Amino acid sequence: MSDEHVGVETMPEVVTEPLDPETISPTVPALPLPVIAVTLAALLLSVFFLFCKAKASRGNKVLLLGPVGSGKTALYLRYRFGRTPPTVTSMVPNSAAVAISDEQGGAKRTVFLIDTPGSGRLRGHLFGELAGAAALVCVIDGTALAAHAREAAQLLYDVLTHESVERSPPPLLIAVNKSDMAGAMSPAAARKALETEVTRVRLARTTMQDTSERSRPLRGIAAGDTSQPFSFEQLGSSVEFVSCSAVKPELRALSQFLLHHTR
Repeated sequence: MSDEHVGVETMPEVVTEPLDPETISPTVPALPLPVIAVTLAALLLSVFFLFCKAKASRGNKVLLLGPVGSGKTALYLRYRFGRTPPTVTSMVPNSAAVAISDEQGGAKRTVFLIDTPGSGRLRGHLFGELAGAAALVCVIDGTALAAHAREAAQLLYDVLTHESVERSPPPLLIAVNKSDMAGAMSPAAARKALETEVTRVRLARTTMQDTSERSRPLRGIAAGDTSQPFSFEQLGSSVEFVSCSAVKPELRALSQFLLHHTR
């Protein structure tokens, strides 16, 4: 038997070529650098202005509040126009950006001043502005302290127990207005009268409220032993008492408060 040569069939050689990236995915055109720079700048400016607007709304809003006839609108007009024309009871808030400066003309600041109605049935306007207030100014008539202390005490209790104020209490100024008139009481007398009336309001309100139904713990003006006399020192936040006059005018202490507590 003769030997046979067994041949091995070989596969044809396959030649591969490098892949062209352009055949794998479509080309994405690159944006010119100037276009990218302008787009980023616009985005950054938008964020910056939004931040500044939010910061300004939190840092310079001041609310004027108080009983009807206390002189809130007269003070507002004095700051806005430099004069005090005859006023009537406000039914809606008055607001404007006003320039505040000290008597020496040194420190100056723009404050967004809001004059809120004093009527109890219009108090919703005040509550709607409390969030984000940089400071509160409660105006009372120094020549009618007995009547205004009672009404102001109820108003202050409602304001200082408001959730937004309890969460972040703003500085409070009690402005005893009409100091230019005979018989106007001093800031010390106003403080004593207000603390007496707040003690009564606090006792009445907390007695009427069933503690088992409270949705949150009492803080600030409503906290502590309500059977004991109330003191503004219990609030734990800045409270000042000054005398002022929109007519004279005598606004130095009020302006200093606004300059100190706004930005």
